[in-house]
Amino acid sequence: MGPGLVVWPVEGLDDLARALQRATAEIGKPAPHRPFHGHVTLARARGDADLRRTDLGHAGRLLARLERSWPVGSFALVESQLRPGGSVYTDLATFSLASPAAGG
Repeated sequence: MGPGLVVWPVEGLDDLARALQRATAEIGKPAPHRPFHGHVTLARARGDADLRRTDLGHAGRLLARLERSWPVGSFALVESQLRPGGSVYTDLATFSLASPAAGG
């Protein structure tokens, strides 16, 4: 990812990522040709800060205690706009993953 990011890898999103890429292929710019790496971004630095140089020893111990799997009931289509003052994220739509038989 990069020196200005702290990310937590997430598995199990590959099929969803492929389906979303197929479904949105005709919208906007083509997706970049690079491997998909599911993750949650925990921190993003501004400017030239290198988060690899911070004391992540404590953070690593804290993150190791986090639950590493959880149920997902929905996902959001998010627009990301890179601006000089920082990124702006807007939820465009939210989609439920609950089965119709579950009433959700």
